[in-house]
Amino acid sequence: MSYEQDLTFELRLRGRDETEIAEILREVQAHGTDDADLEREFGAPAEYAASFGRSRRRTLGGRITATAVIVAIAWVVGSFGVVLVRRLAFGIEPVSGALLGSPWTLAIAVVIAAAGVLAGFLVDRLSPVRGRTGV
Repeated sequence: MSYEQDLTFELRLRGRDETEIAEILREVQAHGTDDADLEREFGAPAEYAASFGRSRRRTLGGRITATAVIVAIAWVVGSFGVVLVRRLAFGIEPVSGALLGSPWTLAIAVVIAAAGVLAGFLVDRLSPVRGRTGV
């Protein structure tokens, strides 16, 4: 990855908005185009991004991850609710006495959560800066 991509990712992790990131990248580009020159001038991307501090703003990738985890938890709770209603209202016992109904319930929840974490990471890591013009 290039210095600019690494810096963009680090700034997103620190909650900087896209307009701020675009301004910072314009400033960085004004100082040089070679990654080695930029590293000498500004330091490592993580160090330079840390100089801007943190913001409470959640990144798009963070929102994707949080949504996937919430969906995974809802899946498990919903599955447990279905088993509970079937048992209490209809007297239907789950197959093999499984608490969550299907042995796949927890595996599906883990896959949903893992997919969300991966998608969130990739969105923050690979998406170009929005609002960046003239570059």
